[in-house]
Amino acid sequence: MEQKKRLNTVMIVFIILYIILGIFALVRILGMERIPGVVPISGLPEVYHMIVFFLILPLILSIAAVLIFPRYIPSLLLKSKKLVYKGYKDAYIDIDFDPFNAKKFFIRAVYVFLLALGLLAIIIPLMSEEVARAFINTGAVETYINEGLDLRFVGIVLFGITFVIVFPIVIGLWSVGWSLQDAGLVHYTGLEGQKERWDKLFEIEPIHSKYNNYLKGYAGISSIVFLISLVVYISGFEGRTEDAIIVILTPAMLIIMMVPSYIVYGLSQQKFEYLRKGLPKAKKIAEAELIVKQN
Repeated sequence: MEQKKRLNTVMIVFIILYIILGIFALVRILGMERIPGVVPISGLPEVYHMIVFFLILPLILSIAAVLIFPRYIPSLLLKSKKLVYKGYKDAYIDIDFDPFNAKKFFIRAVYVFLLALGLLAIIIPLMSEEVARAFINTGAVETYINEGLDLRFVGIVLFGITFVIVFPIVIGLWSVGWSLQDAGLVHYTGLEGQKERWDKLFEIEPIHSKYNNYLKGYAGISSIVFLISLVVYISGFEGRTEDAIIVILTPAMLIIMMVPSYIVYGLSQQKFEYLRKGLPKAKKIAEAELIVKQN
Protein backbone atom coordinates (compact mmCIF):
# COMPACT_ATOMS: atom_id res chain seq x y z
CA MET A 1 0.00 0.00 0.00
CA GLU A 2 2.86 2.40 0.90
CA GLN A 3 4.62 1.73 -2.40
CA LYS A 4 1.36 2.26 -4.30
CA LYS A 5 0.86 5.56 -2.46
CA ARG A 6 4.41 6.66 -3.31
CA LEU A 7 3.91 5.56 -6.91
CA ASN A 8 0.77 7.64 -7.19
CA THR A 9 2.56 10.67 -5.77
CA VAL A 10 5.47 10.30 -8.17
CA MET A 11 3.16 9.79 -11.13
CA ILE A 12 0.98 12.79 -10.31
CA VAL A 13 3.82 15.24 -9.60
CA PHE A 14 6.11 14.33 -12.46
CA ILE A 15 3.44 13.66 -15.05
CA ILE A 16 2.13 17.16 -14.32
CA LEU A 17 5.66 18.50 -14.85
CA TYR A 18 5.97 16.43 -18.02
CA ILE A 19 2.67 17.80 -19.35
CA ILE A 20 3.70 21.37 -18.49
CA LEU A 21 7.03 20.88 -20.28
CA GLY A 22 5.25 19.39 -23.29
CA ILE A 23 2.73 22.22 -23.49
CA PHE A 24 5.46 24.85 -23.13
CA ALA A 25 7.56 23.18 -25.85
CA LEU A 26 4.55 22.86 -28.16
CA VAL A 27 3.64 26.53 -27.70
CA ARG A 28 7.23 27.58 -28.43
CA ILE A 29 7.43 25.34 -31.50
CA LEU A 30 4.14 26.56 -32.95
CA GLY A 31 4.69 30.19 -32.02
CA MET A 32 8.09 30.79 -33.65
CA GLU A 33 8.45 32.25 -37.13
CA ARG A 34 10.24 29.84 -39.43
CA ILE A 35 12.05 30.02 -42.73
CA PRO A 36 10.39 27.84 -45.39
CA GLY A 37 12.11 24.51 -45.96
CA VAL A 38 12.29 20.94 -44.72
CA VAL A 39 14.58 19.07 -42.32
CA PRO A 40 16.42 16.43 -44.42
CA ILE A 41 16.56 13.65 -41.78
CA SER A 42 12.77 13.56 -41.42
CA GLY A 43 11.68 15.18 -44.69
CA LEU A 44 9.23 17.31 -42.68
CA PRO A 45 8.78 21.07 -42.37
CA GLU A 46 10.68 22.29 -39.30
CA VAL A 47 7.62 22.73 -37.08
CA TYR A 48 6.44 19.13 -37.62
CA HIS A 49 9.99 17.84 -37.37
CA MET A 50 10.40 19.43 -33.94
CA ILE A 51 7.08 18.02 -32.68
CA VAL A 52 8.09 14.52 -33.78
CA PHE A 53 11.73 14.69 -32.66
CA PHE A 54 11.31 16.60 -29.39
CA LEU A 55 7.90 15.45 -28.12
CA ILE A 56 6.88 12.14 -29.70
CA LEU A 57 9.97 10.05 -30.50
CA PRO A 58 11.79 10.57 -27.16
CA LEU A 59 8.74 9.26 -25.29
CA ILE A 60 8.26 6.22 -27.55
CA LEU A 61 11.94 5.31 -27.82
CA SER A 62 12.73 5.70 -24.11
CA ILE A 63 9.76 3.51 -23.10
CA ALA A 64 10.82 0.92 -25.68
CA ALA A 65 14.35 1.02 -24.25
CA VAL A 66 13.29 0.27 -20.65
CA LEU A 67 11.17 -2.63 -21.88
CA ILE A 68 13.78 -4.16 -24.21
CA PHE A 69 17.20 -3.51 -22.63
CA PRO A 70 16.51 -5.02 -19.16
CA ARG A 71 14.73 -7.97 -20.75
CA TYR A 72 17.73 -9.23 -22.72
CA ILE A 73 21.02 -7.54 -21.79
CA PRO A 74 21.24 -8.58 -18.08
CA SER A 75 21.01 -12.26 -19.07
CA LEU A 76 23.82 -11.79 -21.58
CA LEU A 77 25.92 -9.97 -18.97
CA LEU A 78 25.45 -12.75 -16.43
CA LYS A 79 26.53 -15.35 -19.00
CA SER A 80 29.53 -13.37 -20.25
CA LYS A 81 30.55 -12.51 -16.69
CA LYS A 82 31.37 -16.16 -16.09
CA LEU A 83 34.16 -15.85 -18.65
CA VAL A 84 35.68 -12.70 -17.13
CA TYR A 85 35.13 -13.44 -13.44
CA LYS A 86 35.67 -17.21 -13.45
CA GLY A 87 36.16 -17.58 -9.70
CA TYR A 88 32.91 -15.80 -8.81
CA LYS A 89 29.60 -17.42 -7.97
CA ASP A 90 26.24 -15.64 -8.27
CA ALA A 91 23.43 -15.36 -5.73
CA TYR A 92 20.67 -12.95 -4.79
CA ILE A 93 19.66 -11.08 -1.67
CA ASP A 94 16.00 -10.57 -0.92
CA ILE A 95 15.69 -6.78 -0.85
CA ASP A 96 12.77 -4.40 -0.71
CA PHE A 97 11.78 -3.54 -4.27
CA ASP A 98 11.06 0.17 -4.24
CA PRO A 99 12.13 1.94 -7.47
CA PHE A 100 9.93 4.93 -6.62
CA ASN A 101 11.85 5.84 -3.49
CA ALA A 102 12.54 9.59 -3.84
CA LYS A 103 16.26 9.33 -3.02
CA LYS A 104 16.77 6.40 -5.40
CA PHE A 105 14.93 8.17 -8.22
CA PHE A 106 16.91 11.40 -7.73
CA ILE A 107 20.28 9.61 -7.82
CA ARG A 108 19.30 7.66 -10.92
CA ALA A 109 17.97 10.80 -12.63
CA VAL A 110 21.23 12.65 -11.99
CA TYR A 111 23.24 9.87 -13.59
CA VAL A 112 20.88 9.80 -16.56
CA PHE A 113 21.59 13.41 -17.51
CA LEU A 114 25.31 13.09 -16.68
CA LEU A 115 25.71 10.09 -18.98
CA ALA A 116 23.61 11.77 -21.68
CA LEU A 117 25.89 14.82 -21.61
CA GLY A 118 28.96 12.58 -21.45
CA LEU A 119 27.97 10.68 -24.60
CA LEU A 120 26.98 13.93 -26.28
CA ALA A 121 30.46 15.28 -25.53
CA ILE A 122 31.87 12.32 -27.46
CA ILE A 123 29.42 12.31 -30.37
CA ILE A 124 29.24 16.01 -31.24
CA PRO A 125 32.99 16.64 -31.79
CA LEU A 126 33.20 13.51 -33.94
CA MET A 127 30.20 14.49 -36.04
CA SER A 128 30.81 16.30 -39.31
CA GLU A 129 28.94 19.44 -40.32
CA GLU A 130 27.47 17.48 -43.22
CA VAL A 131 25.75 15.19 -40.73
CA ALA A 132 24.63 18.23 -38.75
CA ARG A 133 22.98 19.65 -41.88
CA ALA A 134 20.59 16.67 -41.89
CA PHE A 135 19.02 18.02 -38.67
CA ILE A 136 18.66 21.63 -39.88
CA ASN A 137 15.94 23.25 -41.95
CA THR A 138 17.34 23.60 -45.47
CA GLY A 139 16.16 27.19 -45.60
CA ALA A 140 18.01 28.13 -42.39
CA VAL A 141 21.42 26.58 -43.05
CA GLU A 142 22.87 29.67 -44.73
CA THR A 143 21.68 31.87 -41.87
CA TYR A 144 23.71 29.85 -39.35
CA ILE A 145 26.73 29.78 -41.66
CA ASN A 146 26.59 33.56 -42.10
CA GLU A 147 26.51 33.96 -38.31
CA GLY A 148 29.66 31.88 -38.08
CA LEU A 149 27.93 29.32 -35.87
CA ASP A 150 29.33 25.80 -36.08
CA LEU A 151 26.43 23.74 -37.46
CA ARG A 152 27.14 20.97 -34.94
CA PHE A 153 26.20 23.34 -32.10
CA VAL A 154 22.95 24.65 -33.56
CA GLY A 155 20.15 24.14 -31.02
CA ILE A 156 17.95 21.94 -33.22
CA VAL A 157 20.96 19.68 -33.90
CA LEU A 158 21.97 19.40 -30.24
CA PHE A 159 18.45 18.62 -29.09
CA GLY A 160 17.76 16.23 -31.97
CA ILE A 161 20.89 14.19 -31.15
CA THR A 162 20.26 14.41 -27.39
CA PHE A 163 16.58 13.52 -27.18
CA VAL A 164 16.16 11.07 -30.07
CA ILE A 165 19.51 9.25 -30.17
CA VAL A 166 21.42 9.68 -26.89
CA PHE A 167 18.53 9.86 -24.40
CA PRO A 168 16.83 6.52 -25.28
CA ILE A 169 20.21 4.73 -25.33
CA VAL A 170 21.14 6.20 -21.94
CA ILE A 171 17.79 5.20 -20.41
CA GLY A 172 18.23 1.70 -21.81
CA LEU A 173 21.79 1.31 -20.54
CA TRP A 174 20.97 2.56 -17.05
CA SER A 175 17.83 0.39 -16.86
CA VAL A 176 20.10 -2.64 -17.17
CA GLY A 177 21.99 -1.58 -14.04
CA TRP A 178 18.73 -0.73 -12.27
CA SER A 179 17.34 -4.21 -12.99
CA LEU A 180 20.49 -5.92 -11.68
CA GLN A 181 20.30 -3.80 -8.53
CA ASP A 182 16.57 -4.16 -7.96
CA ALA A 183 16.82 -7.93 -8.43
CA GLY A 184 19.34 -7.97 -5.55
CA LEU A 185 22.01 -9.87 -7.51
CA VAL A 186 25.44 -10.32 -5.92
CA HIS A 187 28.53 -12.37 -6.68
CA TYR A 188 31.20 -13.66 -4.34
CA THR A 189 34.56 -15.43 -4.32
CA GLY A 190 37.01 -16.81 -1.79
CA LEU A 191 34.47 -18.16 0.68
CA GLU A 192 35.18 -21.82 -0.02
CA GLY A 193 38.23 -23.47 1.47
CA GLN A 194 39.01 -20.61 3.84
CA LYS A 195 41.13 -22.83 6.08
CA GLU A 196 43.21 -24.10 3.17
CA ARG A 197 43.66 -20.71 1.47
CA TRP A 198 46.92 -18.96 2.20
CA ASP A 199 45.44 -15.43 1.88
CA LYS A 200 42.16 -16.07 3.75
CA LEU A 201 40.52 -13.23 1.78
CA PHE A 202 37.07 -13.14 0.21
CA GLU A 203 34.91 -10.72 -1.74
CA ILE A 204 31.14 -10.12 -1.86
CA GLU A 205 29.85 -7.46 -4.23
CA PRO A 206 26.58 -6.38 -5.89
CA ILE A 207 26.76 -7.37 -9.56
CA HIS A 208 25.40 -4.01 -10.72
CA SER A 209 28.38 -2.15 -9.17
CA LYS A 210 30.90 -3.17 -11.82
CA TYR A 211 28.45 -2.51 -14.66
CA ASN A 212 27.43 0.89 -13.26
CA ASN A 213 31.06 1.89 -12.75
CA TYR A 214 31.71 1.48 -16.47
CA LEU A 215 28.83 3.84 -17.24
CA LYS A 216 29.89 6.32 -14.55
CA GLY A 217 33.22 6.61 -16.35
CA TYR A 218 31.35 8.54 -19.05
CA ALA A 219 29.13 10.41 -16.59
CA GLY A 220 31.69 12.38 -14.63
CA ILE A 221 32.58 16.02 -14.15
CA SER A 222 33.56 16.25 -17.83
CA SER A 223 29.82 16.19 -18.64
CA ILE A 224 29.29 19.40 -16.69
CA VAL A 225 32.37 20.97 -18.29
CA PHE A 226 30.98 20.14 -21.74
CA LEU A 227 27.62 21.71 -20.83
CA ILE A 228 29.32 24.89 -19.60
CA SER A 229 31.47 25.03 -22.74
CA LEU A 230 28.35 24.79 -24.91
CA VAL A 231 26.65 27.60 -23.01
CA VAL A 232 29.71 29.85 -23.27
CA TYR A 233 30.09 29.16 -27.00
CA ILE A 234 26.42 29.72 -27.91
CA SER A 235 26.00 32.81 -25.71
CA GLY A 236 28.91 34.41 -27.59
CA PHE A 237 26.65 34.92 -30.62
CA GLU A 238 24.29 37.86 -30.74
CA GLY A 239 20.64 36.90 -30.33
CA ARG A 240 21.44 33.40 -29.03
CA THR A 241 20.90 34.08 -25.32
CA GLU A 242 17.63 32.14 -25.27
CA ASP A 243 19.35 29.15 -26.93
CA ALA A 244 22.03 29.26 -24.23
CA ILE A 245 19.39 29.31 -21.48
CA ILE A 246 17.64 26.29 -23.01
CA VAL A 247 20.98 24.44 -23.08
CA ILE A 248 21.44 25.23 -19.37
CA LEU A 249 18.02 23.71 -18.69
CA THR A 250 18.84 20.51 -20.61
CA PRO A 251 19.59 18.45 -17.44
CA ALA A 252 16.22 19.42 -15.93
CA MET A 253 14.46 18.60 -19.20
CA LEU A 254 16.13 15.19 -19.35
CA ILE A 255 15.05 14.39 -15.79
CA ILE A 256 11.44 15.31 -16.51
CA MET A 257 11.44 13.49 -19.85
CA MET A 258 12.71 10.28 -18.23
CA VAL A 259 9.71 10.09 -15.86
CA PRO A 260 7.24 8.23 -18.17
CA SER A 261 9.84 5.61 -19.11
CA TYR A 262 10.98 5.26 -15.49
CA ILE A 263 7.41 4.70 -14.33
CA VAL A 264 7.04 2.01 -17.01
CA TYR A 265 10.31 0.48 -15.77
CA GLY A 266 9.06 0.48 -12.18
CA LEU A 267 5.74 -1.10 -13.08
CA SER A 268 7.31 -3.82 -15.22
CA GLN A 269 10.45 -4.59 -13.22
CA GLN A 270 8.92 -7.41 -11.18
CA LYS A 271 8.55 -9.32 -14.42
CA PHE A 272 12.36 -9.61 -14.48
CA GLU A 273 12.67 -11.82 -11.42
CA TYR A 274 13.72 -14.51 -13.86
CA LEU A 275 17.21 -13.09 -13.27
CA ARG A 276 17.12 -14.88 -9.91
CA LYS A 277 16.08 -18.18 -11.44
CA GLY A 278 18.45 -20.98 -10.46
CA LEU A 279 20.45 -18.77 -8.09
CA PRO A 280 20.81 -19.48 -4.37
CA LYS A 281 19.47 -16.99 -1.87
CA ALA A 282 22.16 -15.25 0.19
CA LYS A 283 21.61 -13.89 3.67
CA LYS A 284 22.27 -10.29 4.63
CA ILE A 285 25.43 -10.00 6.71
CA ALA A 286 25.35 -7.57 9.62
CA GLU A 287 28.48 -5.71 10.69
CA ALA A 288 28.55 -7.72 13.92
CA GLU A 289 28.94 -10.91 11.88
CA LEU A 290 31.88 -9.50 9.93
CA ILE A 291 33.85 -7.56 12.52
CA VAL A 292 35.63 -9.38 15.31
CA LYS A 293 35.68 -7.24 18.43
CA GLN A 294 38.88 -7.26 20.45
CA ASN A 295 38.62 -7.69 24.20
